[in-house]
Amino acid sequence: MSQVSRRNMKFRKVYTALALGAASTLALGIPGAAFSAPTAAPGGPSVALSEYKGVEAALPTHYAEPKPGAVKSFTIGFMNPSGGNQNLQAVQDAAQAETKRLGGRFIAKNDNVDINTQLNNFKQLLVQGADAILLYPLDPKALGPAIKQAKEKGVVVIGYDVTNQASDALPEGYVSQVMQGRDWQAWSMAKAMASAKPGGQIGLIGFAVPVPGIEYLVQRVKYWSEQMGLKVVGRQDNREDSAAGGKVAATALLGANPQLAGIIAYNDPSAAGAAAAARIAGRHISIVGMNGDDFGVQGVKKGTITATFQNDAVGQGVQGVIGAYDVLAGIKVPKAIVRPPSAAITASTVKGVKSWSQQLAELERSGD
Repeated sequence: MSQVSRRNMKFRKVYTALALGAASTLALGIPGAAFSAPTAAPGGPSVALSEYKGVEAALPTHYAEPKPGAVKSFTIGFMNPSGGNQNLQAVQDAAQAETKRLGGRFIAKNDNVDINTQLNNFKQLLVQGADAILLYPLDPKALGPAIKQAKEKGVVVIGYDVTNQASDALPEGYVSQVMQGRDWQAWSMAKAMASAKPGGQIGLIGFAVPVPGIEYLVQRVKYWSEQMGLKVVGRQDNREDSAAGGKVAATALLGANPQLAGIIAYNDPSAAGAAAAARIAGRHISIVGMNGDDFGVQGVKKGTITATFQNDAVGQGVQGVIGAYDVLAGIKVPKAIVRPPSAAITASTVKGVKSWSQQLAELERSGD
């Protein structure tokens, strides 16, 4: 197998791993439907996302408000690393709606979690006359020469989660990046667990493939949990990036720690698997996930997941386009903005949280 083929296989795992908040196959059936034992106290924990004071709190959360008509004609190219995946599709749809609102043309490409495909898509967008390209870089090094070419042609390149920390230098050619706020997410998850199980012993579920973004998230979850008085007693990794894999990881954590009070999982499918493991073991623990996709929402409604947090997919899509438009209009933009979780989803808030599809419908109506 060639080196490129091995790298492509790795990145397929990475991006089907919900590194970007996407939904994966739930091997245990309909999210939340198979579980009945509640793990959360009535009302659930209270988490005010605005109370976060970590390093990402100093970042701007949006680009300058665009002035419709400032750019007479423009084309946005959007490169979806994994077409059809729930969260990424919401980002793409929001970017398309915002492009339409501002009077531009929108071209979408599916990279199919393949480095070569992404590189070819990027080159195609340059040929098709894209004035700006939005992308999640699968391999920054492989894209380097193409991005340099885009810069020479005056094409604006804005990335999503190019670096884990805003203090890290952007690779050459990127004008800016939109971050989903991994540290903000980690703080939120730890805060929910500390509220539900103050001082308790907890376990962490990470992903077996060492995806930099997920690794950083889990490390920050451990940091914030300990800062809030929780005792992190173990970590197990999901080897399948599915609810079934989360169940295996949680079973190991439960077996090794009879006093375990809770589990924080890197995504909602893993949290759903942890709920199944706890039910089978007859253990009542708190479980916290991340993404706010169907897995998490249904788990909170059923009482099997204590809390999750909605990734701001729509805001990420909109802001990516606004950042590109601002640059085309001659407006200076920051090197990074952050779109942290847009909602804490608990038993007391779940009914009031708007889904990505509802947010998209409102966005599209606003552009009519």
